[in-house]
Amino acid sequence: MHKGVTMSTTINNSCTPKKVLAVDFEFSGHHPAYIENIARIWSQSNINHSIEFLLCNRFKELHNNIVKNIKDLSDPKVTLRFISKDEESLLANPKSKYWNAWKLFCKYAIESKVSDGLILFLDLFQLSIWLGQKSPVPFSGIYFRPTFHYGLYQGFRPTVRDRLVGWRKAFLLQRVLKKPQLMNLLSVDSTAVPYIREHFSTSARIAHFPDSFDRQAPSDQEATELKTKLGIEPGRMVFCLIGVLDNRKGPMQLLNAIRHLPDDVAQKICILLAGRTAEGLREQVVDAVLKLKSYSKSQVVLHDKYIPPSKILTYYKISDVILTTYQFHKGSSSALIHAAHENKPVLSSDYGWLGHIVRTYSLGIDIESNDSVAIANGITKFARSDPSTFLNQSRASELLSENSQEKLAMELTRLVCPTPSNTLIADENA
Repeated sequence: MHKGVTMSTTINNSCTPKKVLAVDFEFSGHHPAYIENIARIWSQSNINHSIEFLLCNRFKELHNNIVKNIKDLSDPKVTLRFISKDEESLLANPKSKYWNAWKLFCKYAIESKVSDGLILFLDLFQLSIWLGQKSPVPFSGIYFRPTFHYGLYQGFRPTVRDRLVGWRKAFLLQRVLKKPQLMNLLSVDSTAVPYIREHFSTSARIAHFPDSFDRQAPSDQEATELKTKLGIEPGRMVFCLIGVLDNRKGPMQLLNAIRHLPDDVAQKICILLAGRTAEGLREQVVDAVLKLKSYSKSQVVLHDKYIPPSKILTYYKISDVILTTYQFHKGSSSALIHAAHENKPVLSSDYGWLGHIVRTYSLGIDIESNDSVAIANGITKFARSDPSTFLNQSRASELLSENSQEKLAMELTRLVCPTPSNTLIADENA
């Protein structure tokens, strides 16, 4: 059976109930899962404040199940609001999208009479916050992709472009941090927190935002049914690349690596690509998979569909090794947290946060993921050994603890109650 976590949060009674407007106009990648999880934690933790999510209609069209799940919480303190069709048209042009998105946040903050704002993906709002209108309410932001501190990571070899991107990110962030309306900067990359505190001038609170998710464990039956549905051959060691399959995730580098596998390895593995393939890459990926099926002894399964948050852990459960062989990925990735939860080792890029976390917490093997031969060599190491020996479960548990639902609940309460006295009680129910 599934296990759920029930949490109760006791908040300092001197903290007046507030209303938060949480804005996010993205509808793919990690965004749906984050929104659903924050809504659930807000409700389950009995936070004595209200939160209203301001979303686009495209989100409602693509993720009706998530909209339903949030409404099914039946919690008057957790509500959804969608911008109008006309307002959504203002977001169509990428060049002006976040300039207009910031205007919409300011407009709805006034209309909804909120006390505080929460920008769920601060990275893309920064220029508008710096040069746009003044926020009508104090606000906080979740920051996903800092790179200016990557020089602290072991073996980091920055290109000229890396240095320019890092400088640009630092320049923009410093301007945002000078805004007196900014109350909290929450970095999903915990390693950036001490660097920002030391190198940036601000009155805002700088803290880690736990990269957490619903911990309901999939059953053995669900795992068996999924393997059957996907057609994974019995006895195969499953290597899974999960999520939106775009150039950043490196599906072509992975597929090219299969050509370099020794026969004894190829015949015992299954490469599972699970997630919606980017439109511009779909034809290339499908062609590569078809060619591999015609001559390779490995099994390659392309499951080109969106995977709802409630089903993600089942894919981790059926996998022996999780692939995070992304291409120069910037920022954090919840894939490592999910893998730690299921005690599955990873074959990962050695670049940036990904490589640093894999090495720090002994989560598996890190490689130069732009090199298909290196990917093949990594797969071979796992296939010729017991994959579990590459994972330090004790260290993985530490990473999981740092990104727990309980810590997420505590961080959410601090957004609206700066000095709360929080007591969290977590009960596991069979």
